[in-house]
Amino acid sequence: MKVLLANPPWLRPGWHGVRAGSRWPHLERAESPYSPFPFLMAYAAAVLEADGVEVAAIDACAERLSSAAFFERFSSHAPDLVVLEVSTPTIHEDLRTVAALREQFGFSGRILLAGLHKPLYQPEFLEQHPLVDGTLIGEYEYALRDLVRVDAELIEPIPGLIWRRSGELLNGSRKESVSDLDAMPWPARHLFPMASYHDLPGGIPGPSVQMWGSRGCSFTCNFCAWPQILYADNRYRVRSPAAIADEMEAMIAKGYQSIYFDDDTFNLGRRRTADLARVFNERGIDVPWAFMGRADTCAPEQFESLARSGLAAVKFGVESADSGTLKAIGKNLKVQQVRDAVSAVKAQGVKVHLTFMFGLEGETADSMQRTLDLAYELDPDSAQFTVAVPFPGSRLHQELQAEGRLDGLEYEDLDGYRTGVVSTDALAAEQIVAFVQAVHRRWERRSRPTEQAPRIPIVELGGRDLTVGLLARVGQEAWLSEALGRLRAELGEQACEVVVLAEEGCHAVLETIQEQLPGARALVLGAGLPLAESMTFLLEQSSGSQLLLLQAGVLPRKGCLEAVTKGFQAHPEAGALAFQLHGDEGGVFSSALSMSRWGRVLEHHSLESQPVLVAAVSSVAAAYRRSMLEDTGGFDSGLVGELGDADLCTRGLLLGYRSLRVEGAGFDVTPHLKLLLLERPAGGAEDLSAWAEGRVRLLLRSMPREALQDVRPQLLAELIADLYRARRDGGRPTAMLRGFLQGLAGSKQAIAERRDFLGRRRVGAEFIRDSFRVFEQDMRHCRWQRVLTALNP
Repeated sequence: MKVLLANPPWLRPGWHGVRAGSRWPHLERAESPYSPFPFLMAYAAAVLEADGVEVAAIDACAERLSSAAFFERFSSHAPDLVVLEVSTPTIHEDLRTVAALREQFGFSGRILLAGLHKPLYQPEFLEQHPLVDGTLIGEYEYALRDLVRVDAELIEPIPGLIWRRSGELLNGSRKESVSDLDAMPWPARHLFPMASYHDLPGGIPGPSVQMWGSRGCSFTCNFCAWPQILYADNRYRVRSPAAIADEMEAMIAKGYQSIYFDDDTFNLGRRRTADLARVFNERGIDVPWAFMGRADTCAPEQFESLARSGLAAVKFGVESADSGTLKAIGKNLKVQQVRDAVSAVKAQGVKVHLTFMFGLEGETADSMQRTLDLAYELDPDSAQFTVAVPFPGSRLHQELQAEGRLDGLEYEDLDGYRTGVVSTDALAAEQIVAFVQAVHRRWERRSRPTEQAPRIPIVELGGRDLTVGLLARVGQEAWLSEALGRLRAELGEQACEVVVLAEEGCHAVLETIQEQLPGARALVLGAGLPLAESMTFLLEQSSGSQLLLLQAGVLPRKGCLEAVTKGFQAHPEAGALAFQLHGDEGGVFSSALSMSRWGRVLEHHSLESQPVLVAAVSSVAAAYRRSMLEDTGGFDSGLVGELGDADLCTRGLLLGYRSLRVEGAGFDVTPHLKLLLLERPAGGAEDLSAWAEGRVRLLLRSMPREALQDVRPQLLAELIADLYRARRDGGRPTAMLRGFLQGLAGSKQAIAERRDFLGRRRVGAEFIRDSFRVFEQDMRHCRWQRVLTALNP
């Protein structure tokens, strides 16, 4: 009997398939040289040859054969029995290959299927596919040998084989995993296109050969396919160090320049790791070698002896930056252990390849970003970024199926590189795939030593190009909970980035986020951090080109996010947007502000329905274009309240950005909030002085000369009126005066900043004068402002 072992074709335009030998069958880009060695096929061939069987092999994936070329090669071998190694994402294509062999080429011999596809291991598969004679379960080397020994004339079931005989199915069930790996012959590499196999971690030299030093893994990662499906146990089986060294020496004698151990976990156990290093050193192994392993299964100091024995590169699976996630999925790896191991490996001059996986339990946009941050922090020589793949038969598949997340699953989509099917409470499958693709684009262009990780904008994940920032102070947890709940309802299927800027001491923020909006993330700020610093932090830690800032007491109304997006789309000149605010008792006002040339800031009075040009937008409920915040330098840390808002928008105006009050749903507000929009300074003497100093700073630093022309009487009258109001409202004119004087004392610095900024202005004097006429017209509801305006119409 002649047996043919084959890895059938899997090609797509621009892509080539990776199947046999891979724990993760997927498509690679056509230009990628990566191709794993098909160990089970090669070991099975060796076992058969040791039994005197004539064996041939075709690896269509490694050689990138078309279907036509594969069938031509197949016909030239004229086998009696063929074993096709298949996989879940290719099973439909593999069955078409079977049909072509039977119907187009008239192959009447026996066809068996093996590989990473759990349904193969049940008799129902053969019932559904009559062109297939049998299926091999898991590790199939000895089950195949046992079948060939009886020349396919089975009477009794063979463990590890399901076989069709005379209309009945003989189910041998799963065969116990191979225990004595040292007794197995070495892979029959002479039957395979060895020059086509390419896996060179850390750039180890070629030609390189791939080996196994062990099989299995004692860990229980819910996504890992081989231990759960191929082996169906967590037994870790090893070859002796001496047997491994024997094969290494033989490979070196054949001319291979390096060796890569593509084990499930090569370095499991400190004693075994020490024994391997010792034997390799004793044997004088003189070529570089690499392995796939874990970051936590040998001591960091052991990498010194491994490096002395020739270790040149390692591959570690990291998956996530969240140790809780790693525990939940069964990996039981601590992120700090990864940091320690990578540091120890690099200290020995050993190259590092790391793998990261997205879409695991509880994944959010923030957790994906943190995993990317970790990848950049660790700065490996190479990295793999993939989407978790729930192969049927894995716990991950069972968990997602139980949650109803795999309805309508197509096997072809179980790729994890081009496509993905996993989703979480916070992310759709398409968003996770989009994130991984965005990472690939950036990682390939990164410079080393690796810079800070780029932020992946939510818009690239199919969401709104919008960041919502909620500023939560101590004691505002109840508001935060309601605001997040409303945002969750508002987001629907179109996500956006939500960031909670939580003051240190603001309790239960993480619990509130997890309960109300798991996709949001929290950034902890120092107690009492001013708005300017908070906004700077938000800018640095977010990605949206539009930012909506909500402070305590502001609650989203239905349609508010759409109003922000449409507002900026309809008004490309807008740098800041104000919205209608709806009070508890039916009152309606807005977050728009008006300002005079003499620096008085009032609540915008007009409630016209159409978009209106306004002087400024109150930061209690405001949307900003990121470009305006960056161009203006953001909020001035020396200004508080409405003065800071007016200063920001005035500088934006000088750069050509308009502040507009737009139509739309707006926001609900609590009764106290309107006090934050009024012109009267609140607080004690110190707050009053700070406000007065800010009044002077605003005028000196940001008010253009043409706005200040001919308003000196109004300026003086307004400052006197401020002193009068301070006396009237609390008997604190001294504090107010002290603030004015402090502002004047800082005039030199303010004027220097003024010159620097106004030198970049993009609008003319007439535009400035016309704009302030509009602003002051809105302030005429105030009798005092009417008087001042009349002085210089």
